Amino acid sequence: MISVREYLTRIEKGQINTAIGGLFSDEYQMHFIRLAQKSDPFLSEITIIPQIKGTNYKMTLMGFGRRALRAGVEGVAPALLTAPTTAPRVLTPKEVILAFDITDSFLEQNIEGDNVTTVIEQGMATLFMADMLDLAINGDTADASADAAFLTILDGYLAQMAADAGIHQVAAQATIGGTLTKMLQALPEEFKGRREGLRYYTSHEDAETYQDELRERGTVLGDQAVTTNLSLVRGGITVRPVSFLPTGTQILTAATNLHIGFGRQMKDEPQRQARKRATEHTVTASADVGYADSNAIVVAN
Repeated sequence: MISVREYLTRIEKGQINTAIGGLFSDEYQMHFIRLAQKSDPFLSEITIIPQIKGTNYKMTLMGFGRRALRAGVEGVAPALLTAPTTAPRVLTPKEVILAFDITDSFLEQNIEGDNVTTVIEQGMATLFMADMLDLAINGDTADASADAAFLTILDGYLAQMAADAGIHQVAAQATIGGTLTKMLQALPEEFKGRREGLRYYTSHEDAETYQDELRERGTVLGDQAVTTNLSLVRGGITVRPVSFLPTGTQILTAATNLHIGFGRQMKDEPQRQARKRATEHTVTASADVGYADSNAIVVAN
């Protein structure tokens, strides 16, 4: 913990460390990412790779064919042999930059006093991961909209799924509940038995629509869905609203199937700008998003 005066003095003298800037140590990078994860329920349950060592990270799965058991006969080899197959998908971190200013008036007037560095750290982590979540969902390297400078950084989950023939696609039904049922029907049998790890991901608006559908049933469950903060559940599977997910799109998969990976090493470089009466912060990192198993994903839209 350092005071506001010490914070400014260190920056002016170039005495940079991970408390107020500089190259993040391995431990601090993990702390920074975990701090950001806590800000969002979706981020808290998916797979986060805090430090990818090397140029990429392989999300390798090992699989076997089904119905491979045969009756055993001594001295006779089975006619059909099965061997494991691997289907590696790769995260390849791309460089990203986050730039923001901390004004002198903020430092002078903040109510946290000597806790100012903690406030900056938490704000930086929340801002960084909020943008990463948006990019993870909506990133599209082919985008040509007004937001292309942001969205074209990398392909997010939706862009990858749209181009993946292994994803199970279903058409939206008349109700959200009906759509979720169709999605579960389309999920391969081998994934249905582990429902505690599965998630229906929806937009906040679709989750509210589903709440209204439950309310119209006139049951205790319907009342609870509207009057309490209990998690929505469909067929034993949690319905999780996700910020930035477009309305009308739902995803069914295991939470741990979705990945966000960060390369080494993150850096925060502050620079004092006396004429602006502000301190410029430039956070550089590298990141990528993806999923391990397309066969375990159902998308409705």
